[in-house]
Amino acid sequence: MTLAGIVLPQTDRSHEKLKKQIRYLAQAAVVVLVIIGIAVGGSYLGLKSNALQASVVPDILKAPLTILGDQPHYCDGTALVHQAAEDLISGNNPYSSANVITALEEFDKQFFTQRPYTNVTPLQIGEFAQSFPYPTPEQLDAFWQQARLTPEILPPEVESHLCYPAGSFLLMAPFLLLGINNIQVFILIFFLGAVVLGIWLIPNRGKLLFLLAMFLSLELWIAGIIQVDKRLIVLPFMLAGWLLIPKRPFIAMGLLGVAAATYQTSWFLIPFAAIYVYHSWGMKKAVIGFCFICFAFLLLNLPFIVTDPVLWLNSVLAPMINPLYPAGDWFGQPGANGYR
Repeated sequence: MTLAGIVLPQTDRSHEKLKKQIRYLAQAAVVVLVIIGIAVGGSYLGLKSNALQASVVPDILKAPLTILGDQPHYCDGTALVHQAAEDLISGNNPYSSANVITALEEFDKQFFTQRPYTNVTPLQIGEFAQSFPYPTPEQLDAFWQQARLTPEILPPEVESHLCYPAGSFLLMAPFLLLGINNIQVFILIFFLGAVVLGIWLIPNRGKLLFLLAMFLSLELWIAGIIQVDKRLIVLPFMLAGWLLIPKRPFIAMGLLGVAAATYQTSWFLIPFAAIYVYHSWGMKKAVIGFCFICFAFLLLNLPFIVTDPVLWLNSVLAPMINPLYPAGDWFGQPGANGYR
């Protein structure tokens, strides 16, 4: 009903009277986002350059600035991907060599002194089978400190698979070979690549809006670059793939195939892209385009599928088949925690 109300012509007519107020509200929102972005970005650069110290700010700002200054903070998935790229360069199969304990020991050890250490993904089995709605920080920390003593034994209670398609580490490996070991720089390169592609492919009338959206997105800058969300590297492939559909459908679908071969979050775009190609070019090109997606996906993943198909499948599907705990933020948290 809400959606129907939004698309009815009467809605446009009723909002016409508020057009000026809505414009002012949008302008105010842009100004607020700019101020917040400058404050967060400036604070982060200040903390990293030691020009700003979290200990000298008012108490209300100490906690958020301390968290900000600690970034980048590897999550277990990011550590496993970085480890996988190094394993690939060393000639090992990243899926069989994946070890969440040694990965976090190498890439996140600086945070082990911050107790409790909770930077793992628990599963609802073993010691945590009866923990509801989620293991406590103390439980996770005690479990982790014990697991560290025998890193060669992967505990079933935490997610230890390399849970992503091969593109996740294949795209990183060349940068490591070039000496670019800073994952923030790696992610920033792909983000800026997406910006350049957007400016190139988007019509002139939409370029300014695109740039505003990219540079005012606190989610992209804070969660993506400062907090090193590894999945941001698929952005240029998804963006260029979608924008090229009206002109170069096969290249577009190939780029979307690379995205699909890198992180599962891009899989949800594939059906809509296929529908877009179908409406723009017809069924034949939609089918051929889907074949391009499959080809790009297999091009990156087939060597690892052939080497050990069961391991590859269990790894890539682990987030969907393993007994993960539900998680959520803000309004999603009560439902995730079992409250009805």
